[in-house]
Amino acid sequence: MKIERIKSIKGHRTYRDFSWPAALRDFGRFNLIYGWNGTGKTTLSNLFTLIQKREALSLGECTFIIDGREVKGRDFATDVALPNVRVFNQDFVRKHVFTPSRSLTPIFYHSEKSFEAQQEIIARKARLSELSEDLPRLKATLDAAQSALDNFNVDRANNVIKPLLRSNGDNIYNNYNKTHFSNKCEELSRLFAPSAHILTEDEEFDLMSKKNEPVKPELPLISFEFSDLTMLRKQVDNLLACTVVSAILEDLRADERLSGWIRDGLHIHRDKQSKKCQFCGNEITPERLETFEAHFNDHYEQFLREIDSQIQCLQSLIKSLDGVRIHDGAKLYSYLNERYTLASAKLIEEIKDYKSVLNRFISELAVKKSVPFQEIASAVAMHSIEFGSLTTVNNVIHEHNDTSAQHGTICTDARKRLEESRVAAALPIYREKKNAIETAEEAYKKFDNECRSLRARIDELEREVLDHAQPAHELNADLRAYLGHGDLQLEPAESGYRIKRHDLLATDLSEGEETAIAFLFFLKSLEDKDFSLKDGIVVIDDPVSSLDTNALFYAFAFLKDRTKAASQLFILTHNFALFRQVKNWFDFVNRGTRKKGATDDAPNSPAAFFSTTSFTVHGERGSRITKLDPLLRNFESDYHYLFNRVLEGASEDGIASETESYYDMPNIARRLLEAFLSFRVPNHSSLNAQLEAIKFDPEKSTRIYRFLNTFSHHSFVDEPQIDPSALAETPSVMSHVIELIQTEDPRHFAEMKSLIDRHRAQDESASSKSREGRTGYKERQKQTESTS
Repeated sequence: MKIERIKSIKGHRTYRDFSWPAALRDFGRFNLIYGWNGTGKTTLSNLFTLIQKREALSLGECTFIIDGREVKGRDFATDVALPNVRVFNQDFVRKHVFTPSRSLTPIFYHSEKSFEAQQEIIARKARLSELSEDLPRLKATLDAAQSALDNFNVDRANNVIKPLLRSNGDNIYNNYNKTHFSNKCEELSRLFAPSAHILTEDEEFDLMSKKNEPVKPELPLISFEFSDLTMLRKQVDNLLACTVVSAILEDLRADERLSGWIRDGLHIHRDKQSKKCQFCGNEITPERLETFEAHFNDHYEQFLREIDSQIQCLQSLIKSLDGVRIHDGAKLYSYLNERYTLASAKLIEEIKDYKSVLNRFISELAVKKSVPFQEIASAVAMHSIEFGSLTTVNNVIHEHNDTSAQHGTICTDARKRLEESRVAAALPIYREKKNAIETAEEAYKKFDNECRSLRARIDELEREVLDHAQPAHELNADLRAYLGHGDLQLEPAESGYRIKRHDLLATDLSEGEETAIAFLFFLKSLEDKDFSLKDGIVVIDDPVSSLDTNALFYAFAFLKDRTKAASQLFILTHNFALFRQVKNWFDFVNRGTRKKGATDDAPNSPAAFFSTTSFTVHGERGSRITKLDPLLRNFESDYHYLFNRVLEGASEDGIASETESYYDMPNIARRLLEAFLSFRVPNHSSLNAQLEAIKFDPEKSTRIYRFLNTFSHHSFVDEPQIDPSALAETPSVMSHVIELIQTEDPRHFAEMKSLIDRHRAQDESASSKSREGRTGYKERQKQTESTS
């Protein structure tokens, strides 16, 4: 029986409304379906699983064409004429292989004992005996290297770090040991630049002072203010420039001493209410007294009082400065002494200069008081006086007080930085000794692994002679062939198998190892009595997950050998390396059966090639099955395909339409750029560093990186809902990517563009011929059926 095509899938997961395209050829005997994660491969393999299990489709609907008849998904459970199918996918791994106890379901069948196996046991035991003599020497070298590192750690911990940082009281460094030192070495080794932790002499002196000095009392800030000299100068200048308006007696105006003597005498006569001169005893005439009163009037007296008031204000400021007390530098932490001493000395000098200015103001006002009828210009210069040291002094006091308040934390931090400095300085020696261990360990493990491998093989061969153990032996041999190594072994245990790694129970299987064991079990199931490989259909969905390149080649060879006899084979994968291997295999199959002039799309070609792709319509993601892109068919790298997808995405009539796929373009563009830039700027490993290293518009580079970093490498799930608005800038960013490649390597861009155009033209021509051939083939089929 043969599955010819999937006529339609409606409303089932990402296949929203899929119909088999008229121009798409039917499935062949061998079928390769390539697609990225999230494009619907898992959905297809699950539909095949429903056929295998005879279970009806519960979500949406689908229709398969099987041997010329339509079979609907809802009828899978009741249709008695369905083909015999075996499906391998992650659902198979999860439900049919690994049980909660991590054992495998046993496989029971029997075969004859192998004489060659017993001969191999003898040869391998002889080799194991030879290797066992070298192991003690290699182990001694490894032990010596480990001891050297251990002694180094002990020495640095006990003789460098601990004496430097221990103290009285609670201090973790009082019990510092080799483990602490080793852990700190590993911690700093993980940093980008551990040498940055090495301190300068000044930094180390500063930290030593902090961690050694006991806590000191907090100090009050120096609280006073320098009054605004500019304002005081203005006040003094106003008084010096002011003149008294009165009936001035010229002889008094010209004689300051006489004027003062008479003014004082006038006050005495007022107080005693006497009209006789207290000096000569003669009577002073009223006219004379009125003349003096007019000279020394109220405005005159008020003006003198204002001068006296200003002098008192200035004297008060001087007195307040006399009361300023500067802290003794010894009261502060020693690491602050130098800064504090310099700042406080400057502050004292500023106070002295300030008082000097005030005293000169007072002197000028005293002179003005004796000559109130004359203008006086101030001779005090202030342009060179600065008053900023008070803030500096108080900042140092603040730091002192903060140190006192957080003394424990500061000491702890100082010790930690001193430790890191010493450890960072010792890192080169630490790494050298650790590398010596790794070298010795690698040499020891090489022999030890061979010994383990020999023992595992011997055990396997010895178990092979037991009929019940034969399936385990065969699975182990298959596993070794599939993975390309014999690290994992299966051992019979009750109703299943225990998985061992180097004779130890394996509890840390990787995804690739789990898939490998599961796939081997699946291949063994193809030998079941209820399944005929030559009459059955085999579906394999990504059997090489997480395998490295070498193991993948082993796995492909194994897959090919065990499935080539299937009546119909489907291989679905997103792994390009596996895709390339299967493609070459299927191409070889086609070449061996292709008639002259026929193409791969000819309906009688045994191998067919397809893709699953995703797209968006009205905000919903959909999947479809399409013909494999010729750029993937014709080249051994997916670079040409990626380049073309991005080129189409950058064009106005490319992916910009709503029905085209924005969904996988960020991943496609990122893979293309990483491949391109890895050759252009090989000294840079990250995409961001590569973009910065080339000469391209920085703004566009930033936009490319932001877009790809945001939307690429997402873990796609096979669900229909997406938010296409988030990818609305896809066409614009794709054009930037194409512009970057063209700018960086014009010749490369031109040749790639020419190559793609040429292949597209060839593909169009081949497709036209294929459609003509398909039409003729169908007409011939109708004639044959009519004749029959």
